[in-house]
Amino acid sequence: MRFSYLLFFLFLLWFPTRVFAQNKHSKIYIHKLTTEGNLNSGLENRFRNGIINSILRNFEGKYTIVDDDSLSILLKQVETLQKMDCSDEICMKQIADAIDANEVISGTISSQNGIIYVSLRNQIRDSKNLNYSIKSTFQMEFPEFLLDYYAGESGKKLLDLQYNLDPHKVPASTNGNLSVTFLKIKPVPGTNLNSMEFKTSDKILVGVLEEIKEELDKAIQYSRSKEYTESIEIYNRILNAFNERLSSESLKRLEPFVREIQTSITNNYNLEYKEKINNLDRNLFDSSPEDLEKRLSDYHSLLKEYSSQVPEKYRQLQILQSIQERKEKVELALFSLKEKKRIRLILNLTFLFLLNYIQIFLRSFRKKWTGLINRLEKRSKKKQKPLKKRGVLIYPIVWKRFIFSSKENLLRKLWQMRKKKKKSHQNKNS
Repeated sequence: MRFSYLLFFLFLLWFPTRVFAQNKHSKIYIHKLTTEGNLNSGLENRFRNGIINSILRNFEGKYTIVDDDSLSILLKQVETLQKMDCSDEICMKQIADAIDANEVISGTISSQNGIIYVSLRNQIRDSKNLNYSIKSTFQMEFPEFLLDYYAGESGKKLLDLQYNLDPHKVPASTNGNLSVTFLKIKPVPGTNLNSMEFKTSDKILVGVLEEIKEELDKAIQYSRSKEYTESIEIYNRILNAFNERLSSESLKRLEPFVREIQTSITNNYNLEYKEKINNLDRNLFDSSPEDLEKRLSDYHSLLKEYSSQVPEKYRQLQILQSIQERKEKVELALFSLKEKKRIRLILNLTFLFLLNYIQIFLRSFRKKWTGLINRLEKRSKKKQKPLKKRGVLIYPIVWKRFIFSSKENLLRKLWQMRKKKKKSHQNKNS
């Protein structure tokens, strides 16, 4: 009873402020995503806010959005409602009924080894009979650094049934000179292993299929728990048993079932190496340029392992190309890094060479001018005596000015001094 009163009170508080103000808009209730494993709650909040922002941006004016956070601001007792004796699904629908939502978005989110796994659905709520029908539902997986991008894409896909995610528009992860596209492997179609559904009139085959049922269940369970090596071993044991115990005629009848097992083995190899590639990618983008040699060695080892450990009939071109692409890009980044270091070294050596050359030139220049000055001094001393005899003792003065005063026009001064001397000599004679 108390629970119903709280919901009614919530409806009364919400109704006048939102419904009358925006009665032409469809109302969407975005429930908190259920987190699985040890996912950081901040990532759930960030992803959900990304969905909200995407809807507001891409469907402007068409929807009114309500989520648990906005409801908590309006009425803190929503938290109490969610903790009462009802499942998360029931609480979600009761809150949606209380605010008269037209559509309800919910889902789960988890993380493992840096990869985010999301399952989302959008349900349409019939306000008359309070029934729910699924409008859209989908699953995604992506690296953590692309969380904001996929949150935006989810907002579009949840409301627009015609919208499809374009893998070519997914931004590439970058680290300096490196950029690699997130590897997304889809299972090879046609895997539906169930020995009991395989119909045959051959009593021997029926007995064999009955015997392997338990082994098949184990292999499938191992694959679901991501223990791919153990799953592959069981499938190979089953195939070997078929080859050893059955005639060629019986094997021919079992061909469809054998193909299913081989497809399951291929899928296991794909998923195993997809995980290994994603782990190396995460190490690559968390590392510094100095660690590129180690990262290159890791990709080289993985390529060698895939080529040698996986039988040729189970190898996939996409896996080989993905590893090779990463290996080549790391090699290119390493080459670029070494080239930059080489250019810096050349520039440093060039600078040192030029500096040394300038120093040698200055020393040589100093020696040449010192010799010239000495020669001029000697010449001035030789000419000093003849000048004294003529009564023109000016050369030492001019030389002094030539050495210590570069600003004066020495020739002009010399001419003026000689003219003045000559004039005074003429005056004496007259």
